[in-house]
Amino acid sequence: MVNIIRPGAKKAAPAKKAMPAKKTAARPRYDDDDDDDAPARRPAKSAANAAPTPHVRGGDREADEVFAGGDFAKNLLLKDGQTEVIRFLEDGPYGSFRIHWLERKGRRSYPCIGDVRKDEQNNGCPFCAYGMEWKPEARYNVACLTEETPLVLSLNVGKRVRKKIISHGESNHGPLSRKFYFYTRTGTKFDTEYTFEVARTTNDIAEEFPKLYVPSQEELDELIRFTSDQASKEFVSAVEMRKIAKELMTDDPDDV
Repeated sequence: MVNIIRPGAKKAAPAKKAMPAKKTAARPRYDDDDDDDAPARRPAKSAANAAPTPHVRGGDREADEVFAGGDFAKNLLLKDGQTEVIRFLEDGPYGSFRIHWLERKGRRSYPCIGDVRKDEQNNGCPFCAYGMEWKPEARYNVACLTEETPLVLSLNVGKRVRKKIISHGESNHGPLSRKFYFYTRTGTKFDTEYTFEVARTTNDIAEEFPKLYVPSQEELDELIRFTSDQASKEFVSAVEMRKIAKELMTDDPDDV
């Protein structure tokens, strides 16, 4: 249905065994395994040059903060006839760019690296230079309601759906992040329609989906959102794109 985004006392160091008088202590041996038996020796240090204490905390929110910076964005995907209750966490997209969709095995979507202010033959994108089509895409942070804590997902939309989102943001129930919406998909493949029906009150949600937990505004404000950093991780180098473009145009993977 959707892609889910989602410490104890120190152990005392073992007592060191006295070494024979004529022998020196063995030099610590480097081992990068996680099951080291003996603690490594540490040089004496003053408070002035002491290393900072590692900042480790427990809890789901702290885990969310760690994962938020390293993961790709998790997308909200619906099937035909499926409805989800969502809340836009911001009034605009966290990222927007062009996407090249390729007819090939494996990865098929590639963000365009070209300068949108230049013509496609000279914008710096190998796919554009080869005349490969692209489509614009805007990405929004949305909270998808569940029976417990909402899931933060990325709602990726094209031109037509974005117009609907903008119209809701400019309507009487705007701005966009003010209300919950019933987000529905109807149809499959190229014959697909996406609609947003505003939930005017939380009672509307309870009537349609009585098991869903409706969070407060304070809870929504604390949710970790995706940023442009996640979207940027999807870009690949011009060298790799040029190689893929030549493979597709010549049907010869060795002709690069």
